[in-house]
Amino acid sequence: MRFRFGPLVLLAALCASPAATTPAQQVIALPHLDANNLSGAWYEIARYPNKREKVCTGDAQELVTLDDKDRRLQLVDSCTAAKGYTETHNYIAKIDKQTDGKLKIPQFFPFSRPYWVLAMATDNSWLVIGEANHKSLWIFAKTPTLDPATLAVVEAFTTAAGFSTSPLVFSPQKGYTASAAQAVATPVQSKPSAPPPAAPATK
Repeated sequence: MRFRFGPLVLLAALCASPAATTPAQQVIALPHLDANNLSGAWYEIARYPNKREKVCTGDAQELVTLDDKDRRLQLVDSCTAAKGYTETHNYIAKIDKQTDGKLKIPQFFPFSRPYWVLAMATDNSWLVIGEANHKSLWIFAKTPTLDPATLAVVEAFTTAAGFSTSPLVFSPQKGYTASAAQAVATPVQSKPSAPPPAAPATK
């Protein structure tokens, strides 16, 4: 499967073996990214351990929609926690003006955290998000799982970009059903008002 990624990462993938890769390699965000391709529901396939998802045991998903303001995205991530409840977080991501693949999510004012789109399949079936310091990495897909051949391609890319695959934690989609997928992909709308009660039947 063909996919898009930064030119320097492509050069590293062609010229270096996995054994020769080091965390010092430069991470390149996609220079030209259509924000529309990020919209929709994404299933988390794997991630580096992180504090935000420490309680998650499965069903990690990300819903992305375009914001009313230019160069902004609305993000809703959710997962099933160990105690059975659903953990949900809402964010606004700002798209860098120079490189579309560079996203910033505000933390405590005035600080923000960078999340870069490093690679995306040409059919938008999967994407890789990470940080320039190699400390964070996520693999997302439009389906709950990736076939072994596609996953091998994705992992080869991450290795060429200087990320180790050994810390990856794979996220099972235990609660996946067709109806659940549709619920995730459909934005929540206001509940319509109830119809007036029917008049009692006359005897």
